[in-house]
Amino acid sequence: MANLLALRIESVALRNFRNIARADFTDLSRFTVLSGDNGQGKTSVLEAIYFVCTSRSFRTSQPGEVVSHSASTASVRATLREGSDTREQSIGIEGRVRKVTLQGKRPPSLASYAIASPVVAFHPGEMVLSSGPASKRRTLLDRTQVLFGSCMGNANAHDNHNLPMLLAGGGYKHGQHLAFDQKQNYPLPNLFVSMLQRMGLEADKFASSTGTMRGLEAA
Repeated sequence: MANLLALRIESVALRNFRNIARADFTDLSRFTVLSGDNGQGKTSVLEAIYFVCTSRSFRTSQPGEVVSHSASTASVRATLREGSDTREQSIGIEGRVRKVTLQGKRPPSLASYAIASPVVAFHPGEMVLSSGPASKRRTLLDRTQVLFGSCMGNANAHDNHNLPMLLAGGGYKHGQHLAFDQKQNYPLPNLFVSMLQRMGLEADKFASSTGTMRGLEAA
């Protein structure tokens, strides 16, 4: 098993992010506490760190909402140390367009950028399912994708073609059976691309995929 290296954020710089016009945090220690009155931007700082690491927000599905009302663009830049290596990540947003760099270069995709520095945000919104209204709990399956399948199309012959798959949730149009040519096999990775995009990842390729899953549509 590969050794896991400690990931540490050493500095973060925000520009026109939410209600923060400019903020620079440098020489951050391993444990940092933000304190202040309500509405001063503490959560926005945490959101910015999550944003620069994953290219996504944990507060909204619309990236443009993080841009300050008085500005047209926003940006976050961070210096991270993983083991003995240091790298810089940055993300800028104008309108709905996100532009990211990793060590000054554009990564192949947002998906590859998002996994470079894995972070987890614990915030009050995570308690909605248990403490919020019942309407949120009723939509849980719409926001959850469950995939069940087999690695054998015909177990008797140990044939791994024409694999059966069952997909539930995710907000798709269900109640259907999609069948494809059993001789000219349809690429199963197309399903994975559709699932990744449904989760908000701007992925257009997975293994031998040729696009998204044909016939699988959002409800």
